[in-house]
Amino acid sequence: AAVHTLHKMARGGIYDHLGGGFARYSTDDRWLAPHFEKMLYDNALLTSTYVEALQLTGDPYFGQVARETLDYVLGRMTAPEGGFYSTEDADSEGEEGKFYVWSLGEIHSILGEEKGKTFAYVYDVSPAGNWEGKNILNLPRTIDQAAKLLGRDEAELNAELAASRANLLAAREKRVPPAKDTKVLVSWNGLMIAALAPAGRALKEPRYLGAAGRAAGFILDRMRVDDGRLLHTYKDGRATLNAYLDDYACLIDGLTRLYEATGEPRWIEAALDLARVMIDEFLDADRGGFFFTGESHEALITRQKDLFDNATPSGNGMAATALVRLAAITGRDDLDRIGREALAAVETVFEEAPMAAGQSLLGLDFAVAPGRELAVVAGADPREFAEVLEAVYARFLPRAVVAPAAPGSVEAVARVVPLLENRPPLGDRATLYYCEARACRQPVAGLDEASKLLAGLEGGGRPAS
Repeated sequence: AAVHTLHKMARGGIYDHLGGGFARYSTDDRWLAPHFEKMLYDNALLTSTYVEALQLTGDPYFGQVARETLDYVLGRMTAPEGGFYSTEDADSEGEEGKFYVWSLGEIHSILGEEKGKTFAYVYDVSPAGNWEGKNILNLPRTIDQAAKLLGRDEAELNAELAASRANLLAAREKRVPPAKDTKVLVSWNGLMIAALAPAGRALKEPRYLGAAGRAAGFILDRMRVDDGRLLHTYKDGRATLNAYLDDYACLIDGLTRLYEATGEPRWIEAALDLARVMIDEFLDADRGGFFFTGESHEALITRQKDLFDNATPSGNGMAATALVRLAAITGRDDLDRIGREALAAVETVFEEAPMAAGQSLLGLDFAVAPGRELAVVAGADPREFAEVLEAVYARFLPRAVVAPAAPGSVEAVARVVPLLENRPPLGDRATLYYCEARACRQPVAGLDEASKLLAGLEGGGRPAS
C-alpha cells in the first residue's frame, strides 16, 4: 500500500514534474489537482519517505523523486546564510497555480510539433485541459507503459522527455514566480536536515550533506542565545522568540542523523547539548513527557502538551524518538529513560487514536526492537570511508544506528559515542563493526567485505541501485 501510494503521488499533479517538490495537498482523489503551495516540512518528510522506499525496494524512480525534491529545496528554498525558507505560495499574479499550468499551444510552441505531441501524450496535456481549462502535468501511466504504447525505446523516450522538461522549466522560469515566506523556522529546518543527511549517502550526493551541514551550522551559530537555548525564527538578519518543544526535538533528530551520515563530532555533541536544554526547559518531571513551551517562556494560563501528529510530527513524539535514538548512539541511559517515559505519556493516544501518533509509534518501535549498531571507522582513504557509509545507507535498516568516525576523529568521537571505543581500523582500511542485541560479528575491512556483511542482514532491504 505504501509503495503504491508513493508511486501515485509522484505521478500525480501534486508533484512538480518540471521543478521538483510536492505541493501541500491534493484537492481530489487521484492526486491531480493540488493546492499549489509548497511547504518545507512536507518536502522534508516526503523526501525521507522516498529515500526509505528506495532503500527498501531498489526502485530508482523513488531515488529520482527524492533527488528532484531536494534539488528544488536547494535551488529555490535555501537562504544565502544556509537555512531553509518556510513556504512558496500557491498564487502568482493573483491566480492560484498560474505559475505551474500549461496550455497545449504553449507546449507545442516551446517543444515543437513532434516532441510536443509526445510530451502531451505522456503528461496528460490536452486542448480542453484537465483543470479549469488548463493542464496540470501528471503521468496517467508510467514512462515504460507510455514507451510500449508509443512503440518507443524506453531509454530513448526518457532522454527526450528529460530534455523537454528542461526546456519547459527554462520557459517557466520566465514567468512571475510565486512569493516566498523567507523566515527560517528551527523545527522545519530540523526535518529537512534529517532528510538531507541520509539522502546524501543513499543517493551518493555530497551536495546534500554539505547543505545539511550549512543549515545546521547556521542554526547553531545564529539562532541561539548565550545560555544555549534556541530561538524559534529567523528573518531579515534577526533571530527572535523562544523556541518551542518541536524546535528542539526536530533539530536534535536532524543533528543526530547528520552525525550518523558524516561522523563529524560537532553534530553529535550539539545534539547532546540541546537534549540537556530540552530536558531542563520542557520536561514534565511528574507525569512524563514534555510541555510545548519552556520554563523560560512567558507565563501562560496552562502549559499544554503536544501529543497528536498534525501536518508535522508531534513535539512529544519527535522528542521521544530523538532521545531514544541519541541514547542508543551515546550509551546515555538517562536519555533512554526520559524518552521511554515520554512514550508512556502517549499511551492513551496509542490505544484510542493510533493514526494520530505515527511519530510516537516510530519511537516506540525503535525503543522495543532489538538494537542494531553499525560502527564505521575511517582508514587512510576518505573515499573508502564514504563508500562504506553509502553501502550502509543503500539498505533499509530502520531500527539501526550508525556510529561513524571520520578520518582523524576517532578519539574525539569515542568520548561521546561508546560504540567507537577500542575499535580501530583494520589494516588502515575503512572498517565496519556490526552488533545486534549486544552480540558483535567479526569486523570487516573495505567496501567489498562490508557490502557482503550488509547483504546478509535479516530485514536489511534490497540494495539500492
